[in-house]
Amino acid sequence: MLGRGLSDTAGIAARGEWTWGAAPAPPPPGSQVPSLGMMMASNATVVKPMAGMPVGGTFTLLTASQLVSQLSPPALSISDWAAYPDLSKVAMVMPTYQVNLAPTPQLPGDDAMLSVRMARVPANMPVLMPIDLAGTPQTSEHGNVPWMKVEYTPGVDSTDFAMLVTIIDSQPAGAPALLGGVNALYVDFEWVGNFSGADPGSSGDYDSPPTFTFAISDAWASQQGVLRDSNGVPVMSLSVLDEAAGAWQEVSAVDSPVAPVDGQYVYMAHLEHFSTYAVTAGKAARGGGGQPPQQPAAGIVAQLVDSMAVGDAPQAQAVEFIDQFSKNKGVAVRLVDQLRITTKPVGYGETVLVGKDATARMTLESVETEEGAFGSAVAKVLVHMGNKGDKPELFVLDYFYIDGAGKKAYESSRTLEIAPGELKIEEAKIPFTKPGTYQLLMEVRSDAGALLGVMQVQVEVPWLAVNLYPLAAAVAVILVSTMAAMAVYASRRSKVLGG
Repeated sequence: MLGRGLSDTAGIAARGEWTWGAAPAPPPPGSQVPSLGMMMASNATVVKPMAGMPVGGTFTLLTASQLVSQLSPPALSISDWAAYPDLSKVAMVMPTYQVNLAPTPQLPGDDAMLSVRMARVPANMPVLMPIDLAGTPQTSEHGNVPWMKVEYTPGVDSTDFAMLVTIIDSQPAGAPALLGGVNALYVDFEWVGNFSGADPGSSGDYDSPPTFTFAISDAWASQQGVLRDSNGVPVMSLSVLDEAAGAWQEVSAVDSPVAPVDGQYVYMAHLEHFSTYAVTAGKAARGGGGQPPQQPAAGIVAQLVDSMAVGDAPQAQAVEFIDQFSKNKGVAVRLVDQLRITTKPVGYGETVLVGKDATARMTLESVETEEGAFGSAVAKVLVHMGNKGDKPELFVLDYFYIDGAGKKAYESSRTLEIAPGELKIEEAKIPFTKPGTYQLLMEVRSDAGALLGVMQVQVEVPWLAVNLYPLAAAVAVILVSTMAAMAVYASRRSKVLGG
């Protein structure tokens, strides 16, 4: 339900889900913004992303306060709702102006969304800023992130408040580049206002800390070859800029979807405060879109020694060489009494924060023929997990791998408990029955099922690792057949010679 200029707030709030829109306030003399009103809603879920109202001209952004002073938007009032008995049961919705910026080294972007200016934002009232980037002509170029929502509940009163969200094209000055993935979005949050306590840059300002909800286009994820989890959902990460240290810190509390909706994946990040953030995605190395072609490297050389033949003593004399593709390095293997082959690929291990105090890293230890198994190889994986907190942590480790066609070919799961201050290393054995190049992934989840992190290593399974025992059996059959033929020949020859 949408009303204009209604004062019976109790009657409105009693009608279930609703939205209420105030009449736009006339801009003050000298203002450069069009008329725009604020809204109230029963909850954040009933409010859809809203396109920004374009503002003419291009502005150089030094601070959000200076931009507000230049634009002079009117201060909107919620006087009709000030006496509402429970402000936590309604949400203040702040539409936005779209402002063209002249990029600077500090903020290298040309698009900003400025909220309406509020004369007062009371404590304990949820605040929502819904932004439709795809629906705003000037920001529709950011098609990888079609829309976003910012929501929080302040713990202190503020006056003369406005929020500025700037879409940045690259990392701001003084911030390092984020490597090893796909950069989806850099976004900077800035605010103006007078606060009775801590401001939005401090976690002490909030009754409910901010959430940053954003959508990722499935078409963009496929085009960029983004790494996906076991449900086919793109693996997205959020990092906050620590300006004092000049470094990015990963935000681990990101809720991921289980499936797309209308071609979009929706993520919700739980923030401690407003700052500069980067949305990134892992890059899938192989299988699926955006994968580089396989490159041949040094071969795996195996020696088939005389111990496989009939003789009085084994001799290390090579009778055959077998070459296979191995991306990481060449490995020389001698087959002696034990019929076993081992390769030692490079494990692309990277430490990932999983939860507040725990870390995880997965490395590929080896790929080898499984002893006693026929036509099977095993990848040995080491999982390093540490717990820096003061409470035990329980995790679920889900393993799966993707074959060359981009399809899931294997999956398994196990639980791992880590005591406070403990560093635990667990070995996992992943079976393979066909040679080839695979992407082995491990998802770390909480015991409640929330996805905390994803790790990936590439596994090269040589032809010989899978086919060693069949090859040995074939060699044995050939040798037995040869020996039988020689025995028959010798018997016949002795008969002929003996007359």
